[in-house]
Amino acid sequence: MTVHRLKRLEKAIKKIHENKRIPWNYRINIGEKPCREIFDQNEYFPQRISSGTIGHPCEAKIWLDHHHVSYRATEGRMARLFNLGHVIEKLTINELYALGYGVHGFDPKSEPGDPKQFEYSAFNNTLVARLDGILPKGIPEYKFKSILEIKSMNKNKFKEVVEDGIKKFSIMYYVQVQIGMSLSKIPTCVYICNSKDNSDVYCELIKYHKPTAVYYKKRAKRILSNHDEIPQKDTSECYFCTHKDFCAGAPALRRCRTCRYLNWNRMVCTHKDSKGFEVGYGDVCKGKHEYMEVFNSGGIL
Repeated sequence: MTVHRLKRLEKAIKKIHENKRIPWNYRINIGEKPCREIFDQNEYFPQRISSGTIGHPCEAKIWLDHHHVSYRATEGRMARLFNLGHVIEKLTINELYALGYGVHGFDPKSEPGDPKQFEYSAFNNTLVARLDGILPKGIPEYKFKSILEIKSMNKNKFKEVVEDGIKKFSIMYYVQVQIGMSLSKIPTCVYICNSKDNSDVYCELIKYHKPTAVYYKKRAKRILSNHDEIPQKDTSECYFCTHKDFCAGAPALRRCRTCRYLNWNRMVCTHKDSKGFEVGYGDVCKGKHEYMEVFNSGGIL
């Protein structure tokens, strides 16, 4: 497997700090909502499948996440760690600005004062890819339009990435950008990894691989269209899994997506209230919650 390492870009990012101070936040004024990303981290019940999760080894976990089977509380330390990653993303984008690469760090169609990432979706907006940025003219080593993905990690993982490249290090990271390239129709990705321990940087060029993108898009469609059977689980992923209690026999949460009254095509509850009106999706249930048949037995051991 050939890894296209971008050593010239790595050197340029490091050298730019010798001549000027690069702020960690975007040059473009981000307005009055500095806490938005913190709140987004606490979205316990995601409404869509993301490109960052569809490559997970356990298909059952993706399915259970999508059906909101278990509560996913985020430990405070982990939430801070995620937000540190956002700070590093912004610093990296500003470094690329300073190098004159004309990177687009967020969608220009965003509302003023509320910048959002570039977002592309498929299957009626149920599979989504969010990009860290777009390089309209690429970089000196590859002068073609590319998507931008930025990651930060500890020194041990960083060392593995440098030695093996992104694909071998993490199939989830690789699939994430393949779906991003597929949905955005931009065939290359500049991947930048930052070491949180010593601020070292690794850059790699990843090209679009259609068979990979097609395979995982089909996987997403299979999961999204299946509401009757929990997929086979990968037992090697159980230890840290949010759903391990459910798989061992604990009941699923009583939520819209575990209830037989949910119409998945329209995303509405088909249960009628006392006046004969349909209960809205996400509203407090005004009727009797009844599990979908797949959840009646509990667990998938």
